[in-house]
Amino acid sequence: MLIDDVFNCVKRHGQIIDRHLAKELGLSLEEVRAVVYQLQASNKLYTCDIINFEDGVEMKGLLCRVSCFMPKAKTGRKPGERSK
Repeated sequence: MLIDDVFNCVKRHGQIIDRHLAKELGLSLEEVRAVVYQLQASNKLYTCDIINFEDGVEMKGLLCRVSCFMPKAKTGRKPGERSK
């Protein structure tokens, strides 16, 4: 259940930082990271280390994305498309 909650939250956002994920789900950062590592081991998520600065304070974290997930293309004219 927890694994599904984390996966669906990441999928809904497209990409999300682990501490924001923990805040949204009401879990501790350690719980979220344990689940993220499980999902990463099963190739459902991939992560990269990031460093953000919030109010001048360095914040390290994991940026999480769903593997092989492509959002649906938007309707309408695309940039660089020629009209007929």
